[in-house]
Amino acid sequence: MKTQSCVDCSFARHSELCYECLNIEKCYSCDYCIDCTNSHDLKYCHDCLGCSDCLGCIGLRHKTYQVYNKQLSKEAYALIARSWASAETFDSARFEQIKRRVPHVNLHLYNSEDCVGDYIYNSKDCYECYDINNMQGCLYYSYGNYNSPDKDCADIDNGSGCELCYDCYSVGYCYNCNFLVHSSTCSDCDFGWNLNNCKSCFGCVYLKGKEYHFLNEPYSKADYERLVTQTREGRFSKLKQHLEPFEIPSSYGKTKKSAYLMG
Repeated sequence: MKTQSCVDCSFARHSELCYECLNIEKCYSCDYCIDCTNSHDLKYCHDCLGCSDCLGCIGLRHKTYQVYNKQLSKEAYALIARSWASAETFDSARFEQIKRRVPHVNLHLYNSEDCVGDYIYNSKDCYECYDINNMQGCLYYSYGNYNSPDKDCADIDNGSGCELCYDCYSVGYCYNCNFLVHSSTCSDCDFGWNLNNCKSCFGCVYLKGKEYHFLNEPYSKADYERLVTQTREGRFSKLKQHLEPFEIPSSYGKTKKSAYLMG
């Protein structure tokens, strides 16, 4: 993410010395800003691109020395900027009036192709995805981290560097995994919780560097594959009892988050 020295910010990418900002990228010394990019020394700004030294502005492109979307001289701006040291100076009512009057984008799709959702960056062929970057062929994915690309995943919340994964939460660098929670660097694992560097594990919790484990017990490859086949055909009731203490993610459409994101 390459973000440093930022406080109380969410989804701040490649930014520095920012405070109380949301969805900013390549910003420096910005406070209380939303949806701003390639900007510095902004306060209380929304949807500004390539701007500097602006206060309470909305929808600006490559502007400087503006207050409430009005152009000022450098000297006049400097006088007003000194009085903006505290939040009490900000006129929220005036800001909302400008927000209703000035056009600004309703969707944030950047360098992306054939995508549906919001806050999508550098992605292709993604549907109903939110706050993702560098993904391809993903469905119902929210909060994709910005470290490594994801490909062909569905129903994921908070993931990075995954491929062919389904219905997982907080996973990283996993391949062909389903129903995992808080797991990383796994492949061919199903119904797992807190797995790390595991391969071919089914219904396991808190394992590290294991292979061919079924309900946390080791098996030969042949026996493991037989047990997994039986379980998937509904012949092994012990699995349900073993997993009852652990909350496995619901499908995206049934979660509270889907209702929040879709409004």
